[in-house]
Amino acid sequence: MAIDRPTQDIIWAIRHPELINDDISPQQEICLRALYGLPLSRGRIKTRVFKNGRFHWVQEGTGQWFRRATGQAEYKARQYHEAGFYLGARSGKDDKLASNIAIYEACFRPHKLSRGERALIPVIAKDRKQAAIAYNFICGKLTASPALKELVGNLRADEIELTNNVTIAVWTCSFRTLRGSAIPCAILDELAVWFDEETRANPATEVIRSVRRGMGMFPDHKLIKISSPYAKTGPVWDDCTHRDELKDVLVVNAPTWEMNPAFTDEALLGEFRRDPAFFWREFGAKFVDAVSPLVDPEKVDAAIAKGQVEREPEVQRFHYHAVIDAAFRRDDFTFSMGHRGPNGAVVDFVRVWEGSRKSPVQMKDAMSEITATARRYGVAMVVGDQFCSEPIRQALAEQGMGFSEYIFTANSKQQVFGTLRTLLMSGGLELPDHPLTVEQIKSLEVTAGPGGTLRVQGQQGRKDDCATVAALVAHLAMETGGGAEAWTEAFRTMSEGSTPEAGRTMCVDCGKTIPLNEEYAGLGPNLGQCRECMKVGAPTYKAVLPQEGPPRSLGSAV
Repeated sequence: MAIDRPTQDIIWAIRHPELINDDISPQQEICLRALYGLPLSRGRIKTRVFKNGRFHWVQEGTGQWFRRATGQAEYKARQYHEAGFYLGARSGKDDKLASNIAIYEACFRPHKLSRGERALIPVIAKDRKQAAIAYNFICGKLTASPALKELVGNLRADEIELTNNVTIAVWTCSFRTLRGSAIPCAILDELAVWFDEETRANPATEVIRSVRRGMGMFPDHKLIKISSPYAKTGPVWDDCTHRDELKDVLVVNAPTWEMNPAFTDEALLGEFRRDPAFFWREFGAKFVDAVSPLVDPEKVDAAIAKGQVEREPEVQRFHYHAVIDAAFRRDDFTFSMGHRGPNGAVVDFVRVWEGSRKSPVQMKDAMSEITATARRYGVAMVVGDQFCSEPIRQALAEQGMGFSEYIFTANSKQQVFGTLRTLLMSGGLELPDHPLTVEQIKSLEVTAGPGGTLRVQGQQGRKDDCATVAALVAHLAMETGGGAEAWTEAFRTMSEGSTPEAGRTMCVDCGKTIPLNEEYAGLGPNLGQCRECMKVGAPTYKAVLPQEGPPRSLGSAV
């Protein structure tokens, strides 16, 4: 299809209905105009700003926004060979910037090649999932365009081969795949959180070196770095902190609410109320310290139930969780019970056995006390991590107690301590007045690692065993809310007719008897889910249902 091209700049290509045919925000347009040295529009734009916990809109000139986002004294129209767009989450980094730049460079910009040579435009992503997102944006826009789809030759799983001797490739981060390629343009996607499985480090520096090696023959090459800010280390941090000195590099740092007006105030304010630190890191495009406290100590103090070292069990009201962190010589052997209360998670107590090389913790004595206490709280299953799990399992089995293994990985541990932090920040956690546990929680530090991982541990190598069991028991309480053991026993007593409610239907989630003639979600004989629990989506435990009899559908309790 022939297209009249009075000017082939990127903004024209993006907006043309027969070409890319995309909408971009005024701030996204400023980024692209600055990259290609196009004049800024003279009109004023609306920008959403965040101040004193509220969002409001202001009118400003395009040059004013450019100066604020880049730190430059004034706008000078010039092409940049290298740019860093370091923006908040959901700012349109992949959809509005990366994909449009890749398509424009591949389809509209002339790149001089040797005979038989193909140009490669790589979009390098953190992992396969991120790569698939970028690929889908690029492929979708190309194939939907009446004119550009004619350029599409072969579509592969991670490459789009065009008929003009250009290939757009979307790969995961590795400098090895780029060697020997002719690269007129490269887009490095979310490079602040790249992670190499072999080296266990961020390979951004090596990838950039490989890309620059392939760009030497293209005078108008483009190296585009796109990412949300992360830790105060690496190429992204270096670009932002030295952007006044990088005269040949365009560096833009802006929050989500300025770049993407479609992201609602309500969604952003919800994130701000839940966790201000997360809000500023993810959406405010702020960097995090490489090491920072997990939570404000004042939030920990506010969660303490003063004078209450151990809560007495209320097995008729709550379902309890038992958690251990086993150690025998150097670390402490810790044990905690907890439950989900009306206002959030409650850590009922934390107990500690201190061991040493000369006097290690005696497993039999510890297990006897753990078993007796767990039974007093109506618990028949103890949860612990995978370390020393088999001897722990056997020792508990000898006491007639079950053991469930909770696999601690970098991700699962991050989730557990993330729950602890969220509960403390929101006032949804009650801690026992146990000085060692309180001290350890206050000393927890978050270390930003490669790949966007966050490692939580005690400050300067201090012990964190009490904090770990408290965090895990709170996480389990909020994750499940109820448990299978209590309902197994409830069903057994009901079936035996040993209670006044025998023959009635019990809710598997809250334990209440469902009134006669009230609709409920039947799960088995005398067992179902009441109307209230269905509304809030409480979990059900199908594993404890009796084998005999088919499940009942929604009906009336009889």
